Amino acid sequence: MAELSDGFLGEPVEVLNIGDSVRARRIIDGTDAGRHLVLNALDQMGFLDIIR
Repeated sequence: MAELSDGFLGEPVEVLNIGDSVRARRIIDGTDAGRHLVLNALDQMGFLDIIR
């Protein structure tokens, strides 16, 4: 994760650790967790305001 984050230093990119990259588990649980984290990140960035 650190190497990936370092690779984007100075870029307008946010690197998120989501789903099963956090820890191994059932695929449905990792997918669900990833979905929620991505939606929360998009909401915090204001990208979901357009569709509300």
